[in-house]
Amino acid sequence: MKTLRANGIDVYVCSASHETVVRVFAGLPKYGYLVPEENVIGMKTLLRDGKYAAEYDYSNNYPQTQGKGKTTAIKQVLGDKKGYGPVFVAGDSSGDYYMSIDFPDTRMTLVINRLRSDNFGELAQKAVYEEAGKAIPRFVLQGRDENTGEFRPSLATIKYGKTEEALLHDKYLR
Repeated sequence: MKTLRANGIDVYVCSASHETVVRVFAGLPKYGYLVPEENVIGMKTLLRDGKYAAEYDYSNNYPQTQGKGKTTAIKQVLGDKKGYGPVFVAGDSSGDYYMSIDFPDTRMTLVINRLRSDNFGELAQKAVYEEAGKAIPRFVLQGRDENTGEFRPSLATIKYGKTEEALLHDKYLR
């Protein structure tokens, strides 16, 4: 995020988590992300009499930030502000699939390897079999060690409680 900002790219977080909670982690200096609260797009819970209600806040036609709703929210926030979509997207689940493919402005998607078997797993497969080795790949796979929570210098992931790495979900291996 620091490198993106240093190169003139505004950083936004679009999450399917509660927006207020994400703003805390995204903005507090001790976590190092330093994302301004107005650059956090997330699920909005209705505030009634100063307390959060167990209801989604649909005011201002704000979509739920899940699946295609992430694309809609990004278009509303980023498109209205900037006039274009994200140049870079990073994600790790099926809820990130559409925001990873829906924007013609997006030049690269970082696919965090969670060995998914869903549509996001398809992007991991594409990163390995179609994009790896290209000078400018559209999809890039990033392995992680789920035991430590850290990225690995590899495309492969080590699942929590395991020591062996895996490149893709078995469904996508060739």
